[in-house]
Formats: sequence, C-alpha cells, structure tokens
Amino acid sequence: MQKLITNLYSAYDQLNKKLFKDELPEIIITIQSKPKTKNSIIYGWCTRDPIWCYKDENNKEVYKYEINLVAEQLNRSYEDTICTLIHEQVHLYNNFVKHVEDCSSRQNHKLPFKEVAERIGLIVEKGYRTGWSQTTLSPPLRQIVDNLDVDKSAFTLYRTTKEKPKREVHRKPIYKYHCPKCGKEIKSNEEFLNVLCQDCNQYYERINK
Repeated sequence: MQKLITNLYSAYDQLNKKLFKDELPEIIITIQSKPKTKNSIIYGWCTRDPIWCYKDENNKEVYKYEINLVAEQLNRSYEDTICTLIHEQVHLYNNFVKHVEDCSSRQNHKLPFKEVAERIGLIVEKGYRTGWSQTTLSPPLRQIVDNLDVDKSAFTLYRTTKEKPKREVHRKPIYKYHCPKCGKEIKSNEEFLNVLCQDCNQYYERINK
C-alpha cells in the first residue's frame, strides 16, 4: 500500500506541474471504499473543503484537501487510475484556484468541469444523470501519463470484492410425534422419543422420518 500511495503522490506532483501550472495545493491522498449509501459506480472523489488537519512547527493548524481513489476500482489499468486522479485534480482546481462549483451534491458535473477537463486533455462525455462526468485520456494526455516518472508495478494493488464463502450450518433435524388416539402433536430433535400422552395414556408415535 505504501508503494502505491508514494507513487500516487509523485504522479499528483508531476501532473500538477505539467497540467495545472503547479497551482494545486498539497493534499492528502487516501484509498477507501465508496460509501455504502452510494449505488452508482464511483472511482474517486475530491473533498469540497480541506478536511485533514495537522499542526506545523509553530503549532499552527494547517488544513489539506483529500483526494480519494476507491479501493475496489484500482483493479483497472494504470492509465485508468491516473485518469481518475486527473479527474479529481480538475475538481480541486475549480474549487481551490477558480473558486467555482463545478459539481452538485448529486454528482452532476457542470460546464466549468468540462471546460477545464478538456483544456488539459481529457475527453469528456455526458453520463446518465451525472452531467459531464465521463472522462478518458486523449492521445496527447495519455502520452504524458505513460511518461510519468512512476513505478507502474505499484498500480497492481487493489481491494477485492470477493467475499469469503459462508460456513455451512448443519442443523439438527426436527422430528414430529403424535398421539395415536387424540392426535396431539409435539416436535423434538430426538430421533427416538419415549413420551406418554397423559390425557390418553398412549405413547407418542413418530410421524415423519
């Protein structure tokens, strides 16, 4: 995980210089699963506000934005993962540099997002109910991504969605017994039950195998 995070930071810094004139701030990069409340496919996100905080050498609080890549979506190619990183950098640029809201709370990507994304080399298409949200690398931008000074082998780590097989629960069979005279029934886990019906003075008989 540390190897992947280190290379993501390196890619972020290089792309900041190549695509955003080094105007983006230092951030915190995380790898988390998407919220369970979200039903749509999500590859990553950038926080609207700087939500990480630490104290510097002067005991002053310093705040940083977060860019997250969804852990289960890292099974895509290196290029796709970096495309997601760039996508989130566009959001950060609009928010931090231009002070423009380019996406609604319902993930509807607006024109300001499309304009910046296309300017830096992303191909932008409309998504279902999410506005200009679908981004892919243009050939020139793909060349930049392929030539980043990163260890591409670090981008093979991802979180699996497979669940461990559930243990089989072996339940004891339930046997039914009835009084041959009055017909009253009882149930038991005992295969051979010796019970007397007190009303009829008859022993209960098993009625299923």
